[in-house]
Amino acid sequence: MIPTRSCPLFGAARNGGQLPRNTHHSSDEDLANPLASDLDHVLAHTTGLWEELRGQRIFITGGTGFIGLWLLESFTWANDKLGLNSSALVLTRNPDGFRHKAPHLASRSPIQFYVGDVRSFEFPGGTFSHIIHAATEASAKLNNENPLLMFDTIAEGTRGTLDFSLRCGAEKFLLTSSGAVYGRQPSAVVSRI
Repeated sequence: MIPTRSCPLFGAARNGGQLPRNTHHSSDEDLANPLASDLDHVLAHTTGLWEELRGQRIFITGGTGFIGLWLLESFTWANDKLGLNSSALVLTRNPDGFRHKAPHLASRSPIQFYVGDVRSFEFPGGTFSHIIHAATEASAKLNNENPLLMFDTIAEGTRGTLDFSLRCGAEKFLLTSSGAVYGRQPSAVVSRI
């Protein structure tokens, strides 16, 4: 869930990519994370949901996108604050790009990277209790220029991730999506939002 109280990442997009500094933190560790108050807000409203991840291993596709980053931020925050001792394996085509984009997450020991493309990745070994499938190309430009690639990423990526969830014995599977699946909305609808 993206926090509704405030969302520094949205603000960062409007502010040249710079995240705002928040001065209301509960510890020195929290001072290093400008998202601390938002992550505390997420945790306060989801605390009961995290317990089933205690000691578990999860697999995430799309962890390097906007929603995926929020999922990883929330996961690492809850893992630390609640002592969950959980880990996440993140499928990515470009781990170095992610390390550059989010070094504070990339350096965390509960997060490991698995290099591959969602359309054709080799299944990693081991078991995973939860699969979060958040990988897709959310690009109107790609959809216009190469709609088959867009379709393959969505359809084959989902099929492969579902097949992997069966193979690894996952208990739960979360499929994320975006408003883009609804297509262009009539202006009358958009003006009421």
